[in-house]
Amino acid sequence: MSKKQRAWNQRSSPAVAAAFISICLFSSGVFADQTLVIYHTNDIHGYISAREATFHKENPKRLIGGFAALAAVVKKEKHPRLLLDSGDLFFASPEGNLTMGESVVTLANALGFAAGAIGNHEFDMGEKRLGEIAKKVKFPLLGANILNRLSKKSGPSAAAAAAAAAAAGETRAAPQERPEYATPYVIRDVAGLKVGLIGLITPATPTVTLPKHVRKLKFPRPVNVAKDLVAELKKQGCDLVIVLSHIGWAKAGEEFEDDKYLAKNVPGIDVILGGHSHTRLERAYQDESHKTIIIQSGSYLSAVGRLELTLDGGKKIKRFDHRLIDLWIDQVGEDPEILTIAKPYKDKVDAKLAAVVGEAKSDLFPNRDGESVLGNAIADAMRLRAKADIAMQNPGGIRSPIPAGAITLRQVYATLPFDNTIVTMELTGGQIKEIVEATLADDKGKMQISGLRLRYDPRRPKGHRLTDLRIDGKPILVTKSYLVATNSFLADGGDGYGTFLRGENKKDSGVLLRDAFVEYVRMKSPVAPGMDGRIASE
Repeated sequence: MSKKQRAWNQRSSPAVAAAFISICLFSSGVFADQTLVIYHTNDIHGYISAREATFHKENPKRLIGGFAALAAVVKKEKHPRLLLDSGDLFFASPEGNLTMGESVVTLANALGFAAGAIGNHEFDMGEKRLGEIAKKVKFPLLGANILNRLSKKSGPSAAAAAAAAAAAGETRAAPQERPEYATPYVIRDVAGLKVGLIGLITPATPTVTLPKHVRKLKFPRPVNVAKDLVAELKKQGCDLVIVLSHIGWAKAGEEFEDDKYLAKNVPGIDVILGGHSHTRLERAYQDESHKTIIIQSGSYLSAVGRLELTLDGGKKIKRFDHRLIDLWIDQVGEDPEILTIAKPYKDKVDAKLAAVVGEAKSDLFPNRDGESVLGNAIADAMRLRAKADIAMQNPGGIRSPIPAGAITLRQVYATLPFDNTIVTMELTGGQIKEIVEATLADDKGKMQISGLRLRYDPRRPKGHRLTDLRIDGKPILVTKSYLVATNSFLADGGDGYGTFLRGENKKDSGVLLRDAFVEYVRMKSPVAPGMDGRIASE
């Protein structure tokens, strides 16, 4: 066992006391049930403070979320508990990004998280920053299937280290195979229960985060890694094995090895705490094969999941109760201590982003599944700024709606939190059709476009759904070159769109998409983009 592993595997009950309790229970012939409560968050994305619930149609000004609200709930718990997070904790919000994650580090430490999984957005600021954060948090960041891509030169030493680890009875990767910031697992002792925690990240990380930030890494299949580590934790005497998963929950029509697949194919996992897909599971799911419990708690700290486990005398799960607690401020309140810690960060960001840049005549909503007023506006802003024939924006880069009324810099930042720049390149009509067919087949959502009009038939096989594609009202010419604007994430092959990598005369403008959108809002205010049928199904 490594020094790092020993440091994290803390024992909370002295051996003598544990032995005394066991003797007493045995002599009386009674082994009492035990209760463990797990509080679970995922995909917080740096939303440290309460915010207006713009998604709430009846009262969009109602406040929800934030670490102070989370603390108000967790601190009332009377049973032994663990507070755990399943990744994407630090970035993709103004408070997260503008403090380089520092605000989240401070608050997460104050709340007493026991562990957190590494999500794909933990790489938003690069590996170096993630490494710095890992040293500052008072809990381990778990990522069992995050490995370094070793050069040929380092291969023999890695093999030797792996052999030494195996000889010592360890199944973990050799130290030089895994980044220092990624701990594969940790063991926590809670009220006499030995709880093993494993962290797993989506193997699609190279395509769903900025590719250049993870080029030195590889992300093997979670199932293969989990099987070894579950066996290791059982060998070490763990009563419970819990996976902090940033893999996701596949909805109908999606095809990937999600949390349900993990539960079905890896025996010995008691609970999977999910993340990545921003899924709000109102009721826990239990796998039929191995009785693994799966929960996921939405996103942006709008809610916290509470899972109460009752274990019998043999420390086996006897029953469980799960519910989502919505963090409405007028219902749960806010913990004053945490509120005080969060206030300086919020005030500083508020002051920087309070400026009004324009007005929206109506609510501007995104839509991953087709055309949207917000997607149209962002794509139009990109094409206008780049003076391009076409603009393409991935729907996953549009993170928040903009409500009707004054548009502030904060709202723009919440909508476009990633520091993507506008990149232009020349693509042929054939390559553009290739990208469009890919987006029509992709479960990540449909590309938001400007300058293009397309029709498609969703009943057709993938790769053959496009029925009509026009530029400026004219059919696209497969051999003609067009000037295409996109964001730097897509230009680098993000979301798996490798066609962008083949673009000619590629130029990075250095202009942030967010800034271009601000220019657009100021120019067009009051903004009233419509739905003009640029994406239509048959």
